[in-house]
Amino acid sequence: KQLLWSPRVGFNYDVRGDRSAIVRGGIGVFTGRVPFVWISNQFSNNGLLLNTISITGNRPFIADPNNQAAVGGTASRTFEVNLIDKNFKFPQVFRANLATDFKLPGGILATFEGIYSKTINNVFYQDVNLAPAVGVVDPAYNNGFDKRIAFSSSTNAGGRRINPDITNAILLKNTSEGYSYNLTAQFSKTWRNVFASVAYNHNDAAEPNSGTSSTALSNWEFVQVVGDPNNPPLATSNYALTHRITSVISTNFSYAKYFKTSVSLFYEGMSGRRFTYLVNGDLNSDGRFGNDLLYVPKNQSEIKFVDRLNSAGTAIVSTAAEQAAAFDVYINNDKYLSSRRGTYTERNGSTTPWEHVIDARIAQDFAIVTGKTRHALQLTFDIFNLTNLLNRDWGRQYGVSNQAYNLLTTINRTSGAFQGKGYNFTPGEPWSPSFSSRFQGQVGIRYIFN
Repeated sequence: KQLLWSPRVGFNYDVRGDRSAIVRGGIGVFTGRVPFVWISNQFSNNGLLLNTISITGNRPFIADPNNQAAVGGTASRTFEVNLIDKNFKFPQVFRANLATDFKLPGGILATFEGIYSKTINNVFYQDVNLAPAVGVVDPAYNNGFDKRIAFSSSTNAGGRRINPDITNAILLKNTSEGYSYNLTAQFSKTWRNVFASVAYNHNDAAEPNSGTSSTALSNWEFVQVVGDPNNPPLATSNYALTHRITSVISTNFSYAKYFKTSVSLFYEGMSGRRFTYLVNGDLNSDGRFGNDLLYVPKNQSEIKFVDRLNSAGTAIVSTAAEQAAAFDVYINNDKYLSSRRGTYTERNGSTTPWEHVIDARIAQDFAIVTGKTRHALQLTFDIFNLTNLLNRDWGRQYGVSNQAYNLLTTINRTSGAFQGKGYNFTPGEPWSPSFSSRFQGQVGIRYIFN
């Protein structure tokens, strides 16, 4: 049992005594909603409830649930276990903020605020059944230029698994590494029937593990690394958003004594969402697919491709030379990849394009007067992504599945080599418009009591 303390202190100082200049801030320890699912993994994956049998070839169906081992013949059963450090604590951060509110000429209210958060406890996952690395990745893939560590390809005793009967033993523990900060500037003004506001926010966040999954194995295996997956370095968070601009303009007017109409527009512009360039395959033999960062070659001599064959394996669809040339062009046309030549991609190092979206709301109030009491019936109509309604090419919002894109596929034939994603690396962008790129609408009704 671990006790979590969250002490906090804040202040609010009216500099001139007329609320024209206010300085406010505070410091404290904060804990979010408790994700009990991280704890429940230890109960469901305890080595007793689930076994895995890995076999190849045709095998008979056995209906007896207690005799499934017979399906694999002499194949041994394996299982995963989830463990938790006895001193584990739920995530906490130390947070400090400082802000000022000014009344500027013309009735403009200006706010400037900075927030800094430092990790006290965050989740950190390790596979304690993974044996130490035994060398470097097959030099044939990148002609020796990719020097990342590699693990044994064998799962037997003395190989990659310390205990060959256990696939993974995922330990949940804490780390104190990680931070985030936000810098915000906002300006707003209110007229008789109009309110307008515009704000800019700059953010950065880094952590070893973003804790995006509910299961222990996923939280470990999808942290992309170059070296040891049990010791991922501090990297850009999945939730980092470098630039964000928001604006609101709203107006309302009453008429005929019983009616009021309100119209509001909301604008959001933001820099792209973070994603990672990866290699498809288990390049370093750590037993997991989808966690190997890409080595970006300086030139075509630092990477080896093989011919891509058709599905029947009878004809060449794209030669190795054609793929190498297309990959070189792809790198040159990608701002991020071209800046990483001769080194590795970074976790969440790249971003999708900027996004610009305008939403709208129309509200109609009907006054209901009974004696001296005044109520209102309000009908609302919301348009999400009005920009796309005005023009089908506007309001695009982009995403990359699982915030990761496999650009190359490992091929193990007579020697290590790659194949390109697609015959000639098309389409040219890893992202695609999400469902929210389409305009949507909703209607609502509300009764407002006086």
